[in-house]
Amino acid sequence: MWGGLHLAVMTHEAVCQKLGEATRSLNAGQLRVAEKLLAGILGAYPNQADALHMLSHVSLQRGEVTQAVGVLERAVTARPADPDIRTTLANALGSLSRLQDAISVCRVGLKHVPENLSLLVILGRALGVLGDDDAAIEALEKARSLNGTDLAILSMLGALYFRQGDLTRTAQIYETALEIAPDDIETRFNLVSVHIRNFDYDAAIIDLQRIVKIDGDHLPSLRTLGNILGRTDRYGEAIQPLKRAMSLDPKDNLSANELIYALAIAGDPREAVHLGETYLRDNPRATFMHRQLAFAHLRAAQPKFAITCCDHALQTDHPPTTALSLKAAALNELDDRAAAAEILGLANFVQTTTPPAPDGYETLRHFNEDLQAQILNHPSLDYMPSNRSMKKGRGTIELFDGAEKGTLAVFGDFGCFQASDPRYC
Repeated sequence: MWGGLHLAVMTHEAVCQKLGEATRSLNAGQLRVAEKLLAGILGAYPNQADALHMLSHVSLQRGEVTQAVGVLERAVTARPADPDIRTTLANALGSLSRLQDAISVCRVGLKHVPENLSLLVILGRALGVLGDDDAAIEALEKARSLNGTDLAILSMLGALYFRQGDLTRTAQIYETALEIAPDDIETRFNLVSVHIRNFDYDAAIIDLQRIVKIDGDHLPSLRTLGNILGRTDRYGEAIQPLKRAMSLDPKDNLSANELIYALAIAGDPREAVHLGETYLRDNPRATFMHRQLAFAHLRAAQPKFAITCCDHALQTDHPPTTALSLKAAALNELDDRAAAAEILGLANFVQTTTPPAPDGYETLRHFNEDLQAQILNHPSLDYMPSNRSMKKGRGTIELFDGAEKGTLAVFGDFGCFQASDPRYC
């Protein structure tokens, strides 16, 4: 006793003993016991960093993240160079979406410990979420130099390089990850995305088939496998994975759409019709199914039913070109050439306009020449399956996959064609 005050005294050995007891209690889920032990330490030493750090974990286990952040800020002040405390604080801030604060905590910590793996990873993740890809890659590449076998680091790097359009580095990252963990489904599926962007459908199919061997119920792979087999004119092979996808998710629009097409071409068109009718009955908002059902009816030699489906599709489809073309085909099947010709007459439903030359081009002619050159050199012309290429019909979706650049991107900004006939708007 001194001056009427009682001083709480605790030896270093006693502090260590209580920290050990608190750790065991915390690991056993005995949060109240741990909290009481830590309170005893902090009563004697309010800025004891280890006790504050452990107390924050008590709050985190209770889901009290904001309270934990307050405790951790005290701990960081008490021991600024401790990377473990900063790691816990940065993670807590990230869970509160306080990403800039988390970045600041990491960067200050890395000044003290430049090669701390945890801080580099958290920093890279936060920067990536905020869209600062170059800085994120810099942090994660440094983390990779410290631990090149960490799948989480490789996964984040692959995603960032992919977002930047660097497909070569993306593939290298994912292939490195697969050397470490050949059966990691997420990594192999990510590599499939690279193959698709490179129009290497054969490689994509091989990797998807490997995923399905590992996990026969991996819905994204089943769906994608069926879709790509269809793109490459292998409709017969597409039927089985698409049926499995539908069994896992009966409301999967993409799988239903592709399965009906595959059945109509390489399976039983009547089965395709039944599937389309059943799907529409159970999912009346899936209006896209009307045009797929029209195609199935055509393949089943039922042009009258196809026309009915096309009329339904024309009420909802924008643009209506697929429904119009199918209706024209059905009318031809019924020998109604005049009605088909009215649909096929471009002057009836296409309104043309001449836009001004885009920025960067002296004249529209110069732009059109660049556009033509880009289309004629597009990678999708390297193959020519009967259902997809620019020369054989069904569609040219490869031109507008969200990654278009240059004149194609400018062309996409021009907007959609407009129909002059209100029936086709």
